[in-house]
Amino acid sequence: MASSIVRWISDKKFIGTDSTNHSVVISTPAECIGMKASDLMLVALSSCTAVDVVEILNKKRTKLTKLEIQTTGEQDDDPPWTFRKRAARVCQTNPSPRPLSYPLINTAPWQPP
Repeated sequence: MASSIVRWISDKKFIGTDSTNHSVVISTPAECIGMKASDLMLVALSSCTAVDVVEILNKKRTKLTKLEIQTTGEQDDDPPWTFRKRAARVCQTNPSPRPLSYPLINTAPWQPP
């Protein structure tokens, strides 16, 4: 089962630890020592997408030399700073002489219902 714990360090500084005991420093932009919590959501989206892309390419026996997942998000200006839009862009390099002729994922911007 996946789990996580976030521990307060001081002021607006925290340490987040996952179920495999890996940690990340979290802070507000004013503290400037760790990632913003809302940016971690975008990193999680990019990370999950990257793992899926690598799995898809491995199953298709397609060699990968470079992969970047770029995500952006638009948030409300006022608390609770809800994300209203997000977009993901997959940038991958395939050394095969035959390029992929189909998109790996739908990268259209997400719109809330």
